[in-house]
Amino acid sequence: MLFVYIETNKLTFMSTKRRIKSTDLYKQTINLEGIVNFFSKKFSFGYIQIKNSRERRVFVHESQLLQPIKDDDHVKFDIADGEKGPVAINVKLT
Repeated sequence: MLFVYIETNKLTFMSTKRRIKSTDLYKQTINLEGIVNFFSKKFSFGYIQIKNSRERRVFVHESQLLQPIKDDDHVKFDIADGEKGPVAINVKLT
């Protein structure tokens, strides 16, 4: 079981087996939920607001979508380390 604790400007994840440090966040892929904050079909990218986090958004590219999405959709996704920072992968509607 995985618990997510969101603090200002950082995420801390708790597992029943071990604690994942915030610095390890983007080295891991972690199942999260969120809301599509912005998505442009014209430019093929957008941002997802992580659920229960006011400040944390992650980048999403159209190539990582399992289903078409639009603004304000509820989605599930994993986070991976991209070239310029965290990116959402395996994005699907809930």
